[in-house]
Amino acid sequence: MTSLKTGLFGIGLDVYWPQFPGLKERLESYLQRVQNRLEHPGVVVVNPGLIDTPERAFEAGHALRAEKRRREHRNTDPRPTNTGSSRPALPWMCVVNRSD
Repeated sequence: MTSLKTGLFGIGLDVYWPQFPGLKERLESYLQRVQNRLEHPGVVVVNPGLIDTPERAFEAGHALRAEKRRREHRNTDPRPTNTGSSRPALPWMCVVNRSD
């Protein structure tokens, strides 16, 4: 079965957490709800979680790239490639979680 790999992460700013009690937990809950909606047979969701600092952004970027390299190393990427190019024709899908 071919699979779709989806990168998902939430964004926030760590300085808000003490100012707005429960905000971080609410955003993490939204992120989990989006992930649950995306998860289906044939869909792999890579979720490094809530990114709220430059350090977490750096870690998440490494985690997403590492997952992409693992997939490329296994040579099981089902995405079509451009003619004459080894680059994927379709990028990873990224869903941005935001508060309503």
